[in-house]
Amino acid sequence: AIVRMRGEFRDVTFKNLSYKTDMLCVGLKESALALGFENGMISNSDGYILSAALATLSEGIPLLLKSKMYINKEDELDEEKKRLFDAHHAAALFCIGPDGRIFPTKAPHLCLGTYPYPSLYLVARGSP
Repeated sequence: AIVRMRGEFRDVTFKNLSYKTDMLCVGLKESALALGFENGMISNSDGYILSAALATLSEGIPLLLKSKMYINKEDELDEEKKRLFDAHHAAALFCIGPDGRIFPTKAPHLCLGTYPYPSLYLVARGSP
């Protein structure tokens, strides 16, 4: 089952954009997250979404549960921040294939998987 690694959210701020996050891993079914799939996004009932870390869709990137992003009040949404918002949004879009594999919409050559550690990562589609 997919579970939260730490069980507590950490605050992240990058270029005056803020959100909360917790890494995801594979664990006991008793600790499984209840997630829904709607409009290409996988989320829990609190509105936290499944997303690739660092808004990057590459093999080996860990997956996390992330809150909405907020811009600090004194800042404005410039082109750079808009690109960051768009990248984070793209990293949170997923499809569920007919074989049950979950993969990023923008990177169908990848899917959810694990490496030797129990963390959840993007791996090459078709890897063991």
